[in-house]
Amino acid sequence: MQAPDKFQVALLWRTDAEKPASTQLADNRLAQVAAALESVGLSVHGAPYTDQSAESVRQQLQGMHAVLVWVNPLEGDKDRTILNKLLRELFEQGVYVSAHPDLIQKMGTKEVLVRTRDMSWGTDTHLYKNIDEFRNKFPYRWAENSPRVLKRNRGSSGSGVWAVELADPIGNTGIDDSSQIEIQLTTRLKVRQATRGSADEIVTWSELVDRFTPYFTNSETVIDQPFQSRLAEGMTRCYMVNNKVVGFGHQQINALIPSTRDEQSTQAPTPGPPIPGARIYHGVGEAQFQPVKLKMEREWLPDLLATLDINDNELPVIWDADVMLGPKNQLGLDTYVLCEINVSSVYPFPDQALHPIAVETLRQLRRRIGR
Repeated sequence: MQAPDKFQVALLWRTDAEKPASTQLADNRLAQVAAALESVGLSVHGAPYTDQSAESVRQQLQGMHAVLVWVNPLEGDKDRTILNKLLRELFEQGVYVSAHPDLIQKMGTKEVLVRTRDMSWGTDTHLYKNIDEFRNKFPYRWAENSPRVLKRNRGSSGSGVWAVELADPIGNTGIDDSSQIEIQLTTRLKVRQATRGSADEIVTWSELVDRFTPYFTNSETVIDQPFQSRLAEGMTRCYMVNNKVVGFGHQQINALIPSTRDEQSTQAPTPGPPIPGARIYHGVGEAQFQPVKLKMEREWLPDLLATLDINDNELPVIWDADVMLGPKNQLGLDTYVLCEINVSSVYPFPDQALHPIAVETLRQLRRRIGR
C-alpha cells in the first residue's frame, strides 16, 4: 500500500447526545494532544461520539488511518458496547485503534489484578464470577479482622470500589478463627465506596449482597484484594507510552481510609468526608520515582506482556498503572501492589507525554503502511 502524503488521525471522545458537539479541537481538552500530533506531520480531526451518532462517526472514521480513543468504560448509564463493536470493525478494515477493545479486556479491567497476582506487584487477590460465589466465599476472607477491598470489574473514578470490614471485630465474639464464624444475614459491616464524597456506612451482610448483585449482570465480575495499610502515604500513577515510562502522578489517597472517629464520642464529627488530594504530575526523571520506573521497565512490563500474551506493538499509545505501597521488605525497602491499569481513557497526564504520544502514533502508522 502506498503511504499517503499525510496520515489522517481522529481523536474520539464521548459527548452529550442532547447537545450538538463541535469537531473543532482548539478549545477541547485534547487540544494539546492534537497540537503534538500535528507537530510530527499528522493531520488531526475531532470525532465527538455518542451511541446515537455511531453511524455518522463510522463514516467519518473510515477515512482515517488511526483513531485514538478517550471514552470511559462506564459513564452513568452508558457503556462502550456499541463503540467497541464499531472500533473492532474499523480495526479489521485497517484503521489503527488505540486502545483496541480486546486489549482493554485483557489489561484494562480489574481482572488483570487476578491474572497478575503471581507477579511481584501481586497480592492475595480473588475473583467472584457471580453473586452465589460472592455470597459463599467472600465472608471467609475476613480473617484477622483485616479489611478487604472489592472492585467491580469495570468502572472509573472509584465507582464500584468498596472497602469492607467487620463492624464488630472477630475478637469480640470470642472466636479467633474466621472460618468458624457463623455468618448471619444480620452480621454488621463497615463499608465505604471510593467515589468522591463517600463516607463510612454500617450495613448488614444481607444488604451488602443486595447492593453487589447488580455488579454481576452481563457476566461481569468482582475482584477482592486486601486493604493496603500504607494507602494513606499515597499512590503512584506510572504513565506509559507503549513500553516506555514517560512520567508520573502522585496522589494522596483518603477515599478508602477507615474512619478513626470514636463512634461513642459526644463530639460532632468533621462535616462531610475528606476531599481527595490533588494528583501532582512529575517528569520521568524525578528522583523519588526511579524505583518505580526501573521496576516497570525491567520487571513488571516484561512479566505483564508474558502473562497476558501480548506484544509491545499491541500496547496502547498512552496507558498507566497505579501502584500502592505494600509492606516494607526484610531490607526495609518499599514494595508495591498493583491497584489498577487504565487503558480506555487516560487523561490528564504529564505534559512530557505529549511528544512521545505523537512519535508513537507516527511509528505505529509507518509500521503498518510503511514510508
